[in-house]
Amino acid sequence: MVTSKSTIRTFSRPWQALYGVRIHSTKAVGSRDIGVSEEEEEEERVLSLIEQLLPEELLLECFQWLPFQSLAMARCVCAQWNRVGDDRGLWKSACKEVFCLEPWNTVEEEYVQKMFPPLHCSWKNMYLDRPHVRFDGMYVSRNTYIRTGIPEWKVKNPVHLVCYYRYLRFLPDGRMMYRTSPMVLRQVAKSFLAPDAAPVAEVFLGKFKLVKHTVYTAFMYPNSFSTEVRSKLRLRSTSRGAFNRLDIDSIVSYDRERGVSVPMMHPVDSDDAILGEKRVYKRGVEPYVFVSWSQIDTHMINKPVSEMDIFIAG
Repeated sequence: MVTSKSTIRTFSRPWQALYGVRIHSTKAVGSRDIGVSEEEEEEERVLSLIEQLLPEELLLECFQWLPFQSLAMARCVCAQWNRVGDDRGLWKSACKEVFCLEPWNTVEEEYVQKMFPPLHCSWKNMYLDRPHVRFDGMYVSRNTYIRTGIPEWKVKNPVHLVCYYRYLRFLPDGRMMYRTSPMVLRQVAKSFLAPDAAPVAEVFLGKFKLVKHTVYTAFMYPNSFSTEVRSKLRLRSTSRGAFNRLDIDSIVSYDRERGVSVPMMHPVDSDDAILGEKRVYKRGVEPYVFVSWSQIDTHMINKPVSEMDIFIAG
């Protein structure tokens, strides 16, 4: 009998050298022995194994490729990662992408002070405290209501719990994508990934404007020159810098004559007659919850009605 020997390939894994190695306990951040200066303590401090294998210069280079929400989570790993993640250049890039600041040829300290004086010229504080909508995911509003069904010979008073969703995605150039659908988030997310491609029939493309903590949106129904839907939303956060909730103040549609043009960012609460016949929607005004792209498939908002009859945004 002939037997064949299989070749086992081994790969070099440097982190395997860390298994079973005991390290010294570190002191609390900011603590220092009495009579020892910061320079002496820095010289006596023993670098951990991860600090020896991954220097701060290389770690900073890795952080530059992370999404900003992932960067915030990475800062919770250890004191070194928290210190490197506080780099001024990282937060400057974050502000540049989120706020689309212009002009960039001015002195950055003076520009930050002009945009947000109380922040003491800090890019980090500007990113965390200045209101902004997020572009790294979608805002989802889950709405439910009870509808009376048709009586049958076995069921006399049937009722149905109806569930549908409102989806919003904001783009850095001032555009927004909107869709209303009974399908859960994981099923409709693909239709929002390519805003510049041929739009899906159910996805409406419009514009938005942020004024302090208020977001105004407006879009026209496809193949229509007279019906426009506008909404007024209030931006808030459940934690500092999150900006992960949008409360619906109003949803209004206007029907006007053909050929009448109204600026997209005309105030939604204006009583100007040029807007046309006004219709206010009072159903389906549950708050929007932000869901990042990494949580599209795992977020609890995907649960069906049989598992979660009502969703409280908080």
